[in-house]
Amino acid sequence: MLCVAPPRSRGRLDLLRLASFAPFLCLLLLAAAAPAQAQTTSYLSSTGDDTNDGLTAATPFATLQHAIDSLDTAASRDFRIVVAGGSTMTGVGNVNVVISSRGLSRSTVLIESSDNDPTSTSFSAAGFFGRLLRISGGTHVTVRGLSFRSGFSRLLGGGFLVRDSTIIMSNCNIQLCVADRKSVV
Repeated sequence: MLCVAPPRSRGRLDLLRLASFAPFLCLLLLAAAAPAQAQTTSYLSSTGDDTNDGLTAATPFATLQHAIDSLDTAASRDFRIVVAGGSTMTGVGNVNVVISSRGLSRSTVLIESSDNDPTSTSFSAAGFFGRLLRISGGTHVTVRGLSFRSGFSRLLGGGFLVRDSTIIMSNCNIQLCVADRKSVV
């Protein structure tokens, strides 16, 4: 008489293998469930008001400096400021704008027009003394679809002064930005 042992169940072996991967599966699920830091978007318009919340195109801020100062660096490191197409941004808060390491170090800030048309959307220092933007402290700034006009400085950076930071400009116009030492940026 021949005795044959029943085949070994593979179900138990598969469960043991799956159990050995359980810690990795838990970590994977936790990573997928963790909220990613979302990009924070603010809106800006020449018809806006700095008492608005700036969270929608219907409630825009009036000045770039106020939009920069309102960025919540605890919530995000990736910021977007949308300027309403057709806006001409000028005056206090739109001239001598400071984008610095005030919590923005290693952050990215995108400033763009809603229509990506530099002929219709601009920042102008005409009638005011000063450069348009001063960027420092490790902040990475990208500017798209805007014009910058009439920035002036007695020293360097008539339009922009960039120190220890980066600026990338795409589809932008720079006009009549001068400094006594003949530098635009």
